[in-house]
Amino acid sequence: MKLLYFAYGSNMLAARVRQFDRAPEAVPSGPARLQNHELVFDKIGRDGSGKANVRWKPGAEVWGGLFRVSASGLEGLDRAEGLGVGYRRRTAFVETAQGHCEEVFLYEALQTQDGLRPFDWYSELVVAGARELALPAHYLTSITSVATLPDEDLARATWERRALLAD
Repeated sequence: MKLLYFAYGSNMLAARVRQFDRAPEAVPSGPARLQNHELVFDKIGRDGSGKANVRWKPGAEVWGGLFRVSASGLEGLDRAEGLGVGYRRRTAFVETAQGHCEEVFLYEALQTQDGLRPFDWYSELVVAGARELALPAHYLTSITSVATLPDEDLARATWERRALLAD
């Protein structure tokens, strides 16, 4: 059985969602939007930086990518997202680019802190995923304008940027 995953952060990039045993067989199913939510970078990352999260906000919208994943893919995503520690999994309804309403699962942060900023490499992954999905220009502009931090751990930054080099 295939499940429909709504990715809104670095996992929007197909190479990223397939790497590190997240969901290697994930099949992209196009863009979608989650209404009445906003994209924020307030999830406390293990590295101390801000990671993507969605937060309820009437009238706002979060764009992302849909991926079909198997039960084993779900297990890999749960591990990568730190289910129960970093994020919780929940269901939601999104609107596809074709105007269809789809039930999906997504991850929502458990521990947040205002004022966090993502590392530059993380933001690059998010933006690359948004471009790959051909998300609306206004949304791309909003995520490219997010203030970032340079990652002083150059080995980690290089490691994490590997998805940007994948075909």
